Amino acid sequence: MENHDMNNVKWADNHKPLFSLSIRPSSTIHSLDERLENFFHMYNQLRKQAYASHHHHHSHYQITDKDFKQAIMDTVWAQSEKLIQFLYILLDTLLSLLVRSPILNGHILNVNQTCFETLTKIVQRIQRDLLADLNDTHGRNRLLLTYIHYECTLHTPTETDPSAISSKSASLRPSSLYFQRRVPRSTSNPDLPSPSLSPEDELALANGSLISTGISSGKQANETSQGIIKDAAYSTKTAQQRKPLHEELLFQWVVSSGATRDFAFGNSWFFFELLIKTMGHYLHMTNRFSIERRHRFSYQFCDDITTLLRLIIRELLDRQHQTQRNGIDGKIHCTQLNTSLAFFINDCLTLMDRGFVFSLIKIYCKEFDLEITHGQPTDTSYYISLKLDFIRIICSHEHYIALNLPLLPTIPPSPSPSIGSMQSYSSNNNTTNGNHQRAMTIQQTDLTYEYRQEHYLVGIILHDLQNVLSNNSPWLHSRAINILRNVLSCHDFDQRLLINDEKNNRNRVARLYLPLLHIISNNINKLFDPGNASYGQLNRPNVTPSDDLITSNGDELAIENDGTLKRVSSMTTFSEETSRDLLICLLWLLKNIDSTVLRHWWMHMTREQLQHLIQLLDLSIASFEYKGKKQLKRHHRIGAGGHASVLAAISTCASTKKTSMISVKNQLEKSIIGTDNARTDMLNRTKQKNPISSNHESNKNNNNLRWRKDQTHWRQANTERSEEDIAIDAHLESILASECTMIVLDTIETIIQVVQTTDCHQILLPGLLKILLHAFALNQSTWTLQNLFSHQRSIVYKFPELLFEEDTEHCADLCLRLLKHCSSCLSTIRSHASASLYLLMRQNFEIGNNFSRVKMQATMSLSWLVGQSTSQFNEIFLRKSLRTILTYADGDTDLQESAFPSQVKDLATNLYMILCDTVKLREAKDNPDMEIDLLHRIANCYQNSPDLRLTWLQNMAQKHLAMNHYAEAGMCLAHAASLVAEYLRMLESKSYMPNGCVALQKISMNLLEESAVSDDVVSPGDEGICTGKYFTENGFIGLMEQAAVFLTHAHMYEAVNDIYHVLTPIYEANRDFKKLSQVHSKLHEYFNRILIQGNKRLFGTYFRVGFYGTKFDEFDGQEFIYKEPGITKLAEIASRLESFYIDKFGKSQVEIIKDSNDVNRASLDLANKVKITRVYICACVY
Repeated sequence: MENHDMNNVKWADNHKPLFSLSIRPSSTIHSLDERLENFFHMYNQLRKQAYASHHHHHSHYQITDKDFKQAIMDTVWAQSEKLIQFLYILLDTLLSLLVRSPILNGHILNVNQTCFETLTKIVQRIQRDLLADLNDTHGRNRLLLTYIHYECTLHTPTETDPSAISSKSASLRPSSLYFQRRVPRSTSNPDLPSPSLSPEDELALANGSLISTGISSGKQANETSQGIIKDAAYSTKTAQQRKPLHEELLFQWVVSSGATRDFAFGNSWFFFELLIKTMGHYLHMTNRFSIERRHRFSYQFCDDITTLLRLIIRELLDRQHQTQRNGIDGKIHCTQLNTSLAFFINDCLTLMDRGFVFSLIKIYCKEFDLEITHGQPTDTSYYISLKLDFIRIICSHEHYIALNLPLLPTIPPSPSPSIGSMQSYSSNNNTTNGNHQRAMTIQQTDLTYEYRQEHYLVGIILHDLQNVLSNNSPWLHSRAINILRNVLSCHDFDQRLLINDEKNNRNRVARLYLPLLHIISNNINKLFDPGNASYGQLNRPNVTPSDDLITSNGDELAIENDGTLKRVSSMTTFSEETSRDLLICLLWLLKNIDSTVLRHWWMHMTREQLQHLIQLLDLSIASFEYKGKKQLKRHHRIGAGGHASVLAAISTCASTKKTSMISVKNQLEKSIIGTDNARTDMLNRTKQKNPISSNHESNKNNNNLRWRKDQTHWRQANTERSEEDIAIDAHLESILASECTMIVLDTIETIIQVVQTTDCHQILLPGLLKILLHAFALNQSTWTLQNLFSHQRSIVYKFPELLFEEDTEHCADLCLRLLKHCSSCLSTIRSHASASLYLLMRQNFEIGNNFSRVKMQATMSLSWLVGQSTSQFNEIFLRKSLRTILTYADGDTDLQESAFPSQVKDLATNLYMILCDTVKLREAKDNPDMEIDLLHRIANCYQNSPDLRLTWLQNMAQKHLAMNHYAEAGMCLAHAASLVAEYLRMLESKSYMPNGCVALQKISMNLLEESAVSDDVVSPGDEGICTGKYFTENGFIGLMEQAAVFLTHAHMYEAVNDIYHVLTPIYEANRDFKKLSQVHSKLHEYFNRILIQGNKRLFGTYFRVGFYGTKFDEFDGQEFIYKEPGITKLAEIASRLESFYIDKFGKSQVEIIKDSNDVNRASLDLANKVKITRVYICACVY
């Protein structure tokens, strides 16, 4: 304003400025960034020159090749805000230049490599620096992902575009490339040795005549602006340089090097996603979806993919050792690159020739297998992990089934045929049933080379599983098994299998996994055994002599719920969850495959293979036993849904529990993507910024922690769960347990049909019966139990020799299971159990005109149940079952004229007498000492019945064992062994066997009590007496070995020496040198302990306790010796006894006599009060 003469204006303060005004432009058209503006301006000028050249105009603005390249590269360093604001326009422009290089003065500007390098740097800057907080759990930036899916402008020539470059021209690549061979060239790079244009195209380009006729000069679409110009005239001039974007993008990636390649590999997901988008768009625009897959893409493009694959494989194998490059950990970089590659190849299965894609997978697997086999052992686990991730993603393809099933049986494996996606399932569902049941060969059931070639992806999964299971890494075991389990889960949720014949479809899918049985069988010794005991004997102590009984002195002893001693061993390799996952996959196979196929397959199996199958079935029942809600609360178990989904959502689970099925699907998605792990969670946390600056100090301290308990899955797994979640999991577990048992029962029926036609049925059938007995011992649903009873009756009817042979113990175990279920509170179960027990008696009677064997075993079983715990059965319901059995006997008209009804009544009478002991035991359940004394008196009452006395001695041993009274438990078993020795002498005299219980009196003089019954009272072998497994040589050895184990824990080494002194002649006669070596080694150790410890061993503290008072009934005036553990004060036992009897009689009715003198009964008021004396006594060892 000072330059203007303004008359009649009066200035204040002598023309002093009052304020200043600045103008800042705000525009969505202009970038307002010098670098971006310069690039856009040059780009528009080049387009204007092309337009002016086409219309014979001249431009005075001159741009050099060097200036334009520099402008492109400068866009990387534009202002952050402006770069993000104009990111989509900038990326579109770079991609446009990548396939349509500008023409300057008739020459093509070589900017392709510059554009690709700039593109990688921009993506790197957005991904790692500017918008790192927008990266998802897979390392993908949401802004860039949105651009690819919705905003990207693709430049793809149509099939009918006359300006499209012919694909016939090709050239040699520079010698700096990784692979030296004839490969495709960029059509827009004049610096390469040989131009890609054909001679005809070059001549047309020089004459300026290669112009599209589809756009007339009078209809030019010219959309101009200050920032970007888009017009059709420019495209007509530059159309001759157009090449498919996917080919040019891939080519530039392959020929890149240095930092450009590193950035491209570091953000590979972006370029792979962009490639797939451009490939699909190219097929759509050129109408190539309707042609054969092998003709959809050019040979040069396929060759470039192969080259890129090899480059990435070399990057994966070499890069993981580098801790940092471009700010990324080497292993994290390799994991992301490997995942992106896998998803790209997965998408290629949809778009490209599948035979070619399989060749890519084959290259990948071959390279990694070589590195795993010949590489460093420290890197093997990591390489296996990468390969498993790759295969997991590949096998998540929607047409996975069609990719493995051949169209026709005559199609040669190569390695798998290319199958059209539109005809995949229709062709498979239209096959005939005759082809479905064709004869199976060894190539279909074993993991042979032919099988892996014919069923390519399944072969890779199973082959990797087989190799990983031989590894010692539990983490890899879980990864490999989860891949298979998730694939099987997808089959169950696949609605396409429900079309037409569902059973046939599922059978065909299941036949793909036939080699799985042999893979699991080969690792059967590594599977986790939940029972840690032989099947069918879970509730009885195992008496078979074994090395474990002798060498288990250092093992930890555990008490099961039934009081049985179990030994905790760490010999298994697989964890419980790993074994469950493997077994659930096997059960899925057995459920879905047709029984005809199984029979035909198993008829060609060896006896050892069938035995492994039977053992796997038994492990399956034990592994999926229903434990109840309390167990779920205790262990916070969350894996039930994953197992249930494998078995077709377990029948009704999918329909009744919709929320749980959604949870299963979410878990499946996480497992496929590979994000549900602690490592990814940790990485995501490290990327998070501090929420507010005020917490900087606290965050600074916390960031130094490698992990935090409140932010990891460890904390989540140990938080309290709602009752609703626990109820859902319990429901899933119950359905899963029932489904598994039913699958096993169906499989048992198929095996029976197979073994009946072979000569090894006498060896295999007992194993099947043991599975049923094992199933009876576990928690089962009512519906499952009814089916178990039906199968049990069927097997007993078809094969009675399994139960009634002299050398089998199956009859005893079956009687035990049936009697236990006869006391069930459910009338349906009692009816089935009573019917089974009655038919067992009837069949035994029909064989030998009596059922003495069943009578004795039933009596012993009930005695054992009563001695274990009264909570295991209900006396009232058991009496009802016995009345039902008597009703069956009275109504059986076929046997009314025989002695069968009277014998049934005799058995019922014996069982009623045993139930009377239940009342006494229930009264003494709160006083363990009185309960033990009562068991001792009951055992003495059966001195005329050695089988029953042996049973009650074992009951007493288990009661002592439950209270950690190892010395008393050992002596109870020593009494049992003496009883067995006495009757073995009567049955058969052997020189190396002990001559009755007299030979064992060095262990304890009390063992002579077992000689009270002589051979003129009972005759061993008559009416089922002394026919059990304990009255054998192995039974005697087992009882003595168990006694030695218990006495060892009680530090009674002298008695252990006496036991082994009896066993050593037996070992010598059997030439069991391994046992002899172990025995002498143990004795050497025990003798050294005696020398070192001497008289310092504490065997316990002993007290004499007297009971006086009429309220004690038969115990009035009697005195007992109480043994207390370790150092127990006199006041402690006095306080315990006083508290117990005060609760029983009242505080005013109990008095503790503290005097140790003899008690004068006349001076005591025994009618109104009870008196208790306790005196400390010394014990002497002779």
